[in-house]
Amino acid sequence: MTSPTTRVLVVDDDPLITDLLKSALEDRFLVDVARTCDEATAGLARSSYQVVVTDVLMEGKSGLDLLDDIRQRFQEVDVIVITAYATLKIAIEALNKGARRFLLKPLDVKELRRTVTSLVDERTRRHELSPYEFGKTLVLPNDLTLVSTVARDVAEIACRAGHSESFGFALRAILGEALPNSIIHGNLAVSRETEKLDTRAIENRMKDDRFGKRRLRVEYKIDSEGAWIRIEDEGPGFDYQSLPDPTDESKILELHGRGIYLMRQLADELKWEGRGNVVQIVKRAEKAPE
Repeated sequence: MTSPTTRVLVVDDDPLITDLLKSALEDRFLVDVARTCDEATAGLARSSYQVVVTDVLMEGKSGLDLLDDIRQRFQEVDVIVITAYATLKIAIEALNKGARRFLLKPLDVKELRRTVTSLVDERTRRHELSPYEFGKTLVLPNDLTLVSTVARDVAEIACRAGHSESFGFALRAILGEALPNSIIHGNLAVSRETEKLDTRAIENRMKDDRFGKRRLRVEYKIDSEGAWIRIEDEGPGFDYQSLPDPTDESKILELHGRGIYLMRQLADELKWEGRGNVVQIVKRAEKAPE
């Protein structure tokens, strides 16, 4: 969600470029400009910026030097690096130094606007989750509006860890099924049959302290090998031995079928533990084509 209070700092030693970038962004953000890296660092020390857009090659210190300063002193700032030199070496160096995005000249200002907006939206999602996060564990209330936020955040972490967009999409789809199931059918103990017949069943259980105050614990680990996710609800559990055959496509239409079938198709491992209130999900890294 863009906001007129979001501050963006544009850094380039060419005044024509800074004027162009400022005019492309100032209808959505508060935009300041700096002509040198030292000027940019001083500006960052004075004001709270959410995003920095910087060129790589400038007189004196380079944009890569500025990245070093930002990572040491202003870790909360997201950086977009722009360069006319489309070399893999520069791109990798910028990303390794902490740049969130990498854009090439000649710059498409629409792409710049989309990129800055995307980073600001991601920041908003991170802030939405921050009250519930403890390391790599989330302790969530029964809030279905947080499901898409958690799913997107985990998928983004996977992509930053080097996984493909399709890998991230699979994680989003899996969590998009698993988290609501754990809230609705786990913590709130609303059966699928009841959910289908009573449109207010979920709302009523949310208001009932016996169910509504339960929490959902989500643990995850993502590395180059893949993703491991554990979801535990505080509900009574269920007989997971009675789940439908995951290889039988006809079961998709059954009340228990669609979400379970989808998760089992996208995950490499999916298993329930304990009394059925814990589900473990494993998604292994995709193999490169031979």
